[in-house]
Amino acid sequence: MSSSKPASDIDVMRRWAPVIYFDDEESYFPSSTWWYLNQVEIEDYKGDTHKPPLSVKKIRDHSDGTQKPSTKYQLRIPGKTADDIKPGEALVKAGSGEGSGKKLCTAPFYCHLLRIDDKTMDLQYFFFYPYDEVVGSFDSAVGSHEGDWEHVTVRVHWSKDYNPGKSGDPMLDGAFVSLFPSAHDGESDWCIHPEWETCGDGLSRPRVYCARGTHANYVSTDVSRWFSKDYVSETGPRWYGYHYVEAVAWSDNLSDDLCWLGFNGQWGATDAAIGHSPFGPAMKPEWKDSDWGKGGLQPVSMVPTPSPKPS
Repeated sequence: MSSSKPASDIDVMRRWAPVIYFDDEESYFPSSTWWYLNQVEIEDYKGDTHKPPLSVKKIRDHSDGTQKPSTKYQLRIPGKTADDIKPGEALVKAGSGEGSGKKLCTAPFYCHLLRIDDKTMDLQYFFFYPYDEVVGSFDSAVGSHEGDWEHVTVRVHWSKDYNPGKSGDPMLDGAFVSLFPSAHDGESDWCIHPEWETCGDGLSRPRVYCARGTHANYVSTDVSRWFSKDYVSETGPRWYGYHYVEAVAWSDNLSDDLCWLGFNGQWGATDAAIGHSPFGPAMKPEWKDSDWGKGGLQPVSMVPTPSPKPS
């Protein structure tokens, strides 16, 4: 990007979007929200079921205009179509260029920009998966669940005031501060030195590894958990999300395209003994408060950390 061209928020979102590496044995991939909503039903607290496809009106009818999650409503995958919906949207085979010879994921990154101050922002990249499967030492029937919202937060900081209407190139060296990859409940940590990958546009972006089935995110393939094992690798399909970033923001009058952001219920059936279907991004505490403090962590220094040069 030329320094003479003003930067927009979407430019910044695309600049820092991570590259997601899936495990080579992954079976459950992401999808867009509407791909899912067009195939699932809503069940309300009365036991009434509203069949797919779910209209904008039906989604609004199950949204109260607040950011308070509710267990009164849940989305449910109809049994007869489960095998078609759970794997997510189809991957594409890359013929040349970025990811040549690898399967590529083309689902969107839903990015929420959380301004910390006039020089600092968190870019919260939310990913939706139709299904979450526990693998390894636990029976998948126990902890697995429909619907899975994960996220990766990238914190950036500029030495000068950030103003997308007046500033120049936002891709300044040193803008990156830290990265937080969601991994289960409080098992993640902030990383100031992630691995970097040179993408098709010549820019380096942080690399994140997505665990098979659970979709927990890690900054390397060296995964260590106290509870059970997650499986990650660098040989599976890849997700170059900067191609597919969609900006999302809360509003009291959400557009039809974004009406799903206001859905208060759970994004899947919650029949499993342990696994619980999640609430949407705008219902999560980090939407307003970022990820600082998770796991007892303290904020890292606000001094920008220079990005390592791609190898």
